[in-house]
Amino acid sequence: MDETTALHSLADALGVARSFEDGLRRPVTVEPETLVAVCAALGANLDDVAGAPEALRAHRAALDAPDVPIAPVHIAWNGTLRPVRCRTLDGFEGRIELETGGMMRLDAFIGTLRSPRRLPFGYHTLVVESGRRRWTSTVVSAPLQAWRRPGHPRSWGVGTHLAALRSRRSRCVGDLSDLERMCRWIGDLGGDVVTVLPLLPTFNDPPAECSPYAPVSRLFWSELMLDLGDDLALDEPVEALDVTAAADEVRRALADRPAPDPDALDDELRRYAAFRG
Repeated sequence: MDETTALHSLADALGVARSFEDGLRRPVTVEPETLVAVCAALGANLDDVAGAPEALRAHRAALDAPDVPIAPVHIAWNGTLRPVRCRTLDGFEGRIELETGGMMRLDAFIGTLRSPRRLPFGYHTLVVESGRRRWTSTVVSAPLQAWRRPGHPRSWGVGTHLAALRSRRSRCVGDLSDLERMCRWIGDLGGDVVTVLPLLPTFNDPPAECSPYAPVSRLFWSELMLDLGDDLALDEPVEALDVTAAADEVRRALADRPAPDPDALDDELRRYAAFRG
């Protein structure tokens, strides 16, 4: 078996789609590098395509091991759970513990467990028991097609990183005024949604990595996104996005402004302001 075939077999075994249809109904084949990354994220010992044959052998060996009778994850597309093979087990029974708190018994049939009906969408737990032994597996029940409100036309929009949404009037990062203009533009074109990464305050100075997913606080918005006004507009557009420079711009812009009355601030906001300098 060549490396590409092994990678495809591994992806199939892990429930990873190797192709899909995009929003324009064009068929898309997933690149091998993407399959490698997704399979590795699901637990395969895999760094590149060349390692696919060995990773596939290891995956199959793990599934055939007597102490691991079921796969760790099962996908139920449109709620349909395929028969779950229970290897090396005799006298077993199974059930699905639903994320809503309910439970569904599974039918045992010739070494497999089968669901008597469709599962509700969500993340559930498959429980298999044989004697005093017990194993669990995650069941992901998901739709093949995104939900659309009945009677409404297909909606569309865009996703963007606000810091990179820079215009001619922007500073070192895009700001809330840029976002407002973007929203109005998308609305004028018929779109109805604009999504951005979390607008939470970040660590902006080296050596910390600026990331909205590792914020300083989840209670306040990022001051980097403030529109500092025309008085502080740059004479020349900035060529590169620079978060550290943007943080310095905000500090300079706020330095000459009167501080708010401390009595008007709650303790949490006061401590946060002191921390941010």
